[in-house]
Amino acid sequence: MILVDTSILIGYFKGIGGSPHDKLLDILPFYDLYNGRKSYENAALMYMKCRKSGITIRSTVDLIIAQTAIENNLYLLHNDNDYINIATVVPDLKLYE
Repeated sequence: MILVDTSILIGYFKGIGGSPHDKLLDILPFYDLYNGRKSYENAALMYMKCRKSGITIRSTVDLIIAQTAIENNLYLLHNDNDYINIATVVPDLKLYE
């Protein structure tokens, strides 16, 4: 399964063609965080791990989306450099190429 970031959805609904927007063909299911408060703590730890590696993640929401992808064992379809940066530090984040 694939988790689609809003950067893809926005482009898709604006009619922007080309990869990666063309990969979104159907409405996909919604996924939740499984561990309640612990999930948010893990997202915060992900941010701190990135900062220790010299990477600043610009959006807290991106961290929550990344955590959702990790907890649901999903590939993340995105158009956002934050996820590429997170994946260099957090190997559990699988990016859809």
